[in-house]
Amino acid sequence: MRKVLTRLNFFWDDCDDIKQCVIIVPENTTDDDVAKALLDGHEYLCHEDEEDIYGTSGRTPGTLLDYVCEKHGWSWEELEFDIDFNFE
Repeated sequence: MRKVLTRLNFFWDDCDDIKQCVIIVPENTTDDDVAKALLDGHEYLCHEDEEDIYGTSGRTPGTLLDYVCEKHGWSWEELEFDIDFNFE
């Protein structure tokens, strides 16, 4: 298994929903495979999904990640930083 560092941005009028995460995929899965799966999953959830997963669970990066990872047998976790500074 290998880790793909990913950042998803969902843009809204009043605020943005940004998630940084690690998607764990098989060794033979390319970054392009992951990107295509995320794009296809988002398009499906927006336009074709008769179960209305985005409507039920929220149109968020977490919902998309859950859908795509379940469909492909992958997993994901929040990206945790070893060092995280907030300077003012």
